[in-house]
Parts: sequence; C-alpha cells; structure tokens
Amino acid sequence: LYVVPLARICRLGYFRTEVNAASAASAKRHNRRLRRDIAARMVDLGTRVEIVGWYDDAILAELSSALASGDDEGIKRALTALYAGKVKKTANEYIFRCSLRSAAYSAISQSSRTDAALVTVVNLQLIKDIVFLYGFRPSDTQLVKIFAAVVRNSLISYGLGSVKLGNSIVKTMGDAAKGIPILGSAISALVDSSVQGLTNGTLTAVIGFQTIRYLNKEYKLQNILDGVEVTETEEELQEACKDIESELRKKPRARTA
Repeated sequence: LYVVPLARICRLGYFRTEVNAASAASAKRHNRRLRRDIAARMVDLGTRVEIVGWYDDAILAELSSALASGDDEGIKRALTALYAGKVKKTANEYIFRCSLRSAAYSAISQSSRTDAALVTVVNLQLIKDIVFLYGFRPSDTQLVKIFAAVVRNSLISYGLGSVKLGNSIVKTMGDAAKGIPILGSAISALVDSSVQGLTNGTLTAVIGFQTIRYLNKEYKLQNILDGVEVTETEEELQEACKDIESELRKKPRARTA
C-alpha cells in the first residue's frame, strides 16, 4: 500500500529547471528527451482501452505525428494543449474521487490509527495517479514538500480521532437532546465523523492541487529554459568572455566639442 505508490512515483523522470549557466545546455537536452519520452508514453497509452478518456484523441494524433517526425516544437505544443485541457480535467476528477474516498474512510473508521493509515494511502495513491497521468513527477525538492504534506495530513487525521468535536455541539442543542442520552450520543458520533471526514477530504484535495501546481510550474519553467539561448561549448564560452573583457578594456573616447 505504501511502497508500490512511492516506487512508481520516484521511477518517473522529472524536468531539470534549477540550473545555472554551466548546466543549462545539459538541462535543455535532458528536458527534450523527457518530453519525447512523455509523448511516446502518452501515444502508447492512448491505444489502451482502460485509459479511455484520459487524453484528447485529436491532440494525441498530433502528438503522435510530431513524435514520428521528430518535431520538438510540435511535441511541446501538443503536450501544452493536453495539460491545459483533458489532462487537467481528468486530474481534477481524480482529486474529487480521492477526497470523497478519504472522507468516507474517516467517517466509517472509529480508530485514530486507522484514519491516519487510510489517509496516507489515499494521498499517496492520488499523487501516483496524477504523476502517471502527466507522465512526469515533480523535482526532488518539490516531491519532498509533497511527501511532508502527506505526513502532516496523517498526523492531523490521527489527532482528529482523539478530539470529540461533537460533544461541545450537542451541549448547545437544547434540553431535548440533553434529556435523551442515546440521541445525544448518536448526534455526537455523527458530528464527529462528518467533521473528521470533511477535514480529511479537504486535506486530500490540497495534496492533489499542490501536486498539479508543482507539475505545471516545472513544465512552464522548462519551456522557458528551452527558449533561452545558451552557450553550447566551452570554446564558445571562452570566446564570449574574451569579447566582453576586450570591450570593457577599451578606452573611453574623448568627447568632441
């Protein structure tokens, strides 16, 4: 339940966006290869019945054509269109379903430990499904932040189980509820479960949207990096440095009247 999602998440590639002048050219080549890998994987998945509805068929056809012809700009356009359209919609559906599942598990469970374990499993499954849909994962830095948020959610879920929020609400419902112990206990349990379920469901949704935000951010960053002209060779870099030095050493021209 824990190891398999983690292994599948970490196995996917990620875009290199935290670069400097020395590593920019290498990062661009890496990102270009990754885009092609993502495109090939999406085209392959597009032929499978079980993933019908994940991707837009028309854009997938354009992606396949661009991949076959080695058109990197065409691959970028098709991927951008998919991420802005069908992929985003499908990811939102994943978040909605997993949030409801997390809420339902919390409402049914009467154990703090079980709540925390189930919320962790659902959150990891959601992250795995989203990165599998996009075809790449967030960078190591962002992935650590997401996993830290999963741990935080689990701790919150564990803490909610020991807080009887319903009891304080029952006390304000009047003498009628107070006078019937069985009814008071039922209302208390119901409110506790609904509040815990709503909280856990909301925390799961936050995890999903955070994952999507990191993926979109890094995809846009690598697109920007890909459009930046960088020095490809050490000789060109040295030549550029000499030109700059020569220009700086020039004596200023005397001003004419």
